[in-house]
This record gives sequence, structure tokens and C-alpha cells, in this order.
Amino acid sequence: MHYRILDLTVFIALAALGAMIIYQSYELPAGFGGDMGSGYFPRILGWMLIGFCVLGAVSSLFSKAVHEFSIPMAWQVAGTVVLMALFIWSWSTFGYFYLQLAVFLFVLLTFYRASVGINAKSLGLNALFAVIVSVAFYVVFNHFMYVNV
Repeated sequence: MHYRILDLTVFIALAALGAMIIYQSYELPAGFGGDMGSGYFPRILGWMLIGFCVLGAVSSLFSKAVHEFSIPMAWQVAGTVVLMALFIWSWSTFGYFYLQLAVFLFVLLTFYRASVGINAKSLGLNALFAVIVSVAFYVVFNHFMYVNV
């Protein structure tokens, strides 16, 4: 796929998102007595998004460079998406967020390491990192933010 086609597709999708933001911002309450109201900034951001997409599309159309689009590590991107979907599904099905997070991080880090080679030291470091991050999330969410996940 050419970069130009990909660029134009992304710009059209983002401009549609901007139009949707503008449309939905009109349902927000209006301000009183010259106040801006809560829909003012979403509308401004929606119009800015559309404007930048138009500028990007025009510059892409007039660009002379033609390159092919490729993802060198497509299998890692696809694997990450699948692992994240499995993580979200298992968390919503079984609960136990912090345990699921530790397992997810361990599997994800091991998956990324597979192309280089896996040994006992890397598995231990992956497990240690996954536990440290899960404990840090537990402390931040439960003790600082008072959110039970």
C-alpha cells in the first residue's frame, strides 16, 4: 500500500472523528451570560482536528515522494493486540486485575523477547518487572486514589 493512500485514509477517518465530536458537543449545555459553556472547547478541538486533517491531506496530495507502506514487525503488533484483547476479556470475565496484570506483563515481555532468545535470567527479570509494576499499580490505585480495581 502506498503512503499517500494510507495518509488520506487516516486523514478522512480523523476528520470524521472531528465532525462527530462537533456534532456531539452541541448536546452539552450552553453557557449563560457570555460564558463559553462546556461545549466550547470540544467544538474548537473538533474544528482544529478537521483543519489539520485538511492541511495534511493537501500536503499528502502534493507530495512528490512515493513510498510503499510496510510494518517490519507486523507479527509483534498483531500479537500485542491479541494479548491485550485476551487481557481485557479475562479481566472482565474473572476479575483479579492485579494478578491478571502481572501475568499479562510477564507474557507480553516474554513474547517481545522471543525473537532474541529466552533464557532463565530474562524470564526472572520479566517476572520481577511484572510483579513490581503490579504492586506499584496496587499502591497507587488503592492507597493514593482510593479506587478498588
